[in-house]
Amino acid sequence: MTEMTFSEYDELLDDFNKMKKVPPLWPSIEQIDTFETDEDKWLTFAIYLLEKNPPPRNAKERYSKKNLLAYVNRHLTLFEPPEEEKPKK
Repeated sequence: MTEMTFSEYDELLDDFNKMKKVPPLWPSIEQIDTFETDEDKWLTFAIYLLEKNPPPRNAKERYSKKNLLAYVNRHLTLFEPPEEEKPKK
C-alpha cells in the first residue's frame, strides 16, 4: 500500500502535465492483473492512465476504467497531513 498526501498527489499530476502525452490505453483485466505483481512498478502508470486518458468510449473501456480504479484504490491511500506537519505558506 502506498500512502501519499493530497499535495503529493497534486505534484504527481503536475509532473504528468510536463510529460509527453502517450496514446490512450485502457488495459485489459489481464494487464491489470499484471499490475498486481509489482505495485511499485505499476501504480504511478495506473494513476497516469486514470488521470490522463480520455473518457471511455464503450463498455469495454468503461470496464477497464472500473478495474483500473479498483486497483488504484486498493494500492493508494491519500491523506491530509496533521496541521503540525503541513508546510507553512
